[in-house]
Amino acid sequence: MSTPKFGFLHRLCLSRRQVIVAASAAEAEERSSPSQSAPELGEPPSKFRKRNKEDLGKELMDERSSREKKGERRERRERQEADSENLARQFVEAGDINAETVLKVLRATDIPLNTTRKNVLPDGVDAVRGMLLGFYALAGNIGITDASKSRPWLVQLLSSFARKSHPDFEFTSIQVNKNYASRPHVDKNNLGESLIIGLGDYTDGDIWVHDPEGVVPFELREDILCMYHYEAGVTYNGSWLDIHNKWIHFNGNRLHFTQPFTGDRFTLVYYTCSRYMDASSELSSVLRAAGFPFCKSSEKLAEASISKLAEKNLEHEKWKKQIRDRIRSEKEQLGRCQARTWNKGWGGSCPHFKHEGSGDFCKGHSNGSWKTHGTIDGPVPKLKQAEMLKFQKQMVAAGERPPDP
Repeated sequence: MSTPKFGFLHRLCLSRRQVIVAASAAEAEERSSPSQSAPELGEPPSKFRKRNKEDLGKELMDERSSREKKGERRERRERQEADSENLARQFVEAGDINAETVLKVLRATDIPLNTTRKNVLPDGVDAVRGMLLGFYALAGNIGITDASKSRPWLVQLLSSFARKSHPDFEFTSIQVNKNYASRPHVDKNNLGESLIIGLGDYTDGDIWVHDPEGVVPFELREDILCMYHYEAGVTYNGSWLDIHNKWIHFNGNRLHFTQPFTGDRFTLVYYTCSRYMDASSELSSVLRAAGFPFCKSSEKLAEASISKLAEKNLEHEKWKKQIRDRIRSEKEQLGRCQARTWNKGWGGSCPHFKHEGSGDFCKGHSNGSWKTHGTIDGPVPKLKQAEMLKFQKQMVAAGERPPDP
């Protein structure tokens, strides 16, 4: 029997069926015998899936635990804040305002960590406990701090504490500090005098304040850019001020720092912000209602602003003169350029100082141009002798006197 002849389409269909059958057989064989090849992406082995689930569960538990701890800390802070506010309210309403009651409230208050006041951070410390109450000015922003809004009775207590002892002192802001010795710094945004007091059970902790008439020297280790242009390596005179349970006036624009101390120490610094005039009428009213003795039309504050601006300009001129004198002193140590000049044919000394790295000559003569007229202690080059003699005779004939050398 002869083999039937199949057409092209029949052979193509047969080939496809064979491929499908072969693939099905291979798949069945693969299912019956486990493969040692690596699993495809997206289909991890069961043991991997189990481990991922465990890790995911642990992460979820850790996240839940972290949220619970944060929630507990927030609730604890809120309770502490409420308790301290209630305590402050009791003292304010009872009129019981003194160093002892203020200290009780401060100890009950959760004073937050602050990382923004870089100028006061002691060496090796990233944050200190402190907060600002009242008016603030930062770059283009002004207003009342959030700490003031959440602690209105503390603001009332601290404001009344200062007004009770110094009824004529005006201030827009109160800086509350806890347990840190500030590094040398200036409060350049303060206007006029600041009022400070230290409270707590501590020893030492005086503040050193720059005073040209002081007798306590201090060598500064870093430049501080301010109206007084403090420079590293310079020794400044100052005075130690004992603020422990004492009200002390000082100029916060001057260099100052805190002596190391032991114990529990709080300080309250009352001052007026230099940008108090930027406060709107509404903001001024809110500050007064909060307990700050502040008025934009105050003649005392206006005089303080004028005085600070005048002193700032005076100190700036002094600083520029110091820089000029310093530069001139450095040049004088190098000496004058040794090149001779034309000087109307009579020869003269170059008026410029030597340039560092240019030998005996200034920068202008360091390129070899001094060779035209020579040096002041050497002979005149032959090419210039006749020319100079000619001009000298012409000046004498015209009755002119030789110029100064």
